[in-house]
Amino acid sequence: MIGTLASTGELMAFNKYGAITEGLSIPVKVQTGVAGTYTITAGISGNPFSCMWLEDTQTGTLTALTDGAQYSFQLEAGASTTARFLMHSTAAVPMVLEGGLCGANGSATVDLGNNTADITWTTPTGTVVLEQLGATGENTFSTNNAGNYTIHISTNAVCGEMVQDFYIDIDATDVVAAFDAPAEVLVNGTVELTNNSTADGAFFWNFGDNSTSTDVNPTHSYSEPGTYTVTLEVTADDCSVITTQEVVVSVNTGIATIASAGLNVWSNAQGIVMEHSFTEGTVKVEVLDATGRLHIQRQVPATPGRTVIATDALNTGIWFVRVTNGERVQSFRVPLVR
Repeated sequence: MIGTLASTGELMAFNKYGAITEGLSIPVKVQTGVAGTYTITAGISGNPFSCMWLEDTQTGTLTALTDGAQYSFQLEAGASTTARFLMHSTAAVPMVLEGGLCGANGSATVDLGNNTADITWTTPTGTVVLEQLGATGENTFSTNNAGNYTIHISTNAVCGEMVQDFYIDIDATDVVAAFDAPAEVLVNGTVELTNNSTADGAFFWNFGDNSTSTDVNPTHSYSEPGTYTVTLEVTADDCSVITTQEVVVSVNTGIATIASAGLNVWSNAQGIVMEHSFTEGTVKVEVLDATGRLHIQRQVPATPGRTVIATDALNTGIWFVRVTNGERVQSFRVPLVR
């Protein structure tokens, strides 16, 4: 006879079912009319995704409880007044599945709370697709391939490893977001973007410099050097698909020349030197750091010649010099050595 003791001491048969939402420790009493060796066999179904084990309070033996697990023990004849065993179970590990909408990735997330464990995500055939060693808190597996997967959580607890099978669904879409962009352009140069997306979609472009557009094939220019992320969002058939590309915006290095104006900029021991042949209006010279912050600004007559800008207050490094004459603007990347 095997059963559990109620809080009032009555002997009760037990049959645990449903989700395990909190840790359990169930006292288990056994008795027999014939002394001998007996075996407890666990029958577990439904893949509870929790750590369960049997504790023999008489010998201190701990046995992981998986479907079909067995534990043999010696039992004397007669009635027992105390529970010989304790059946323990942790709360089930929370797991959230999210399908991939509109062709986006689907995901599975488990929450270990404050516990630490090694997590391995595999295909049904055992191929490892992601390992998360020493994981704690929330951990996510993301994929754009619909199918069956298995998660293995290895702990130092007596149960060793918890295993759960799951399925990730991907809602396929015919909406395509794609475009061609130059990998590198010059400051104030024209960036031509070629849209290769779904033809009947609505388009929203973000050029990464707080500028946007809804044109099909927009053009854009950048006034400052740097690396910009161009984002295209295509909306069609109730789905929105996003794609990105990086565009590097650079300026001429060293001594650069604009043929039409004879413009050169470089540095020497006296400072930053600008040589030009402008003849109309005025020439504005700005010196900026790599973040775009203005440090020096000079305005000189548009008389052909050479202007030296003192750089005593500037540190060694790369500085950007922007020269403006009317509608014409050119930026230069100038190394400065103190």
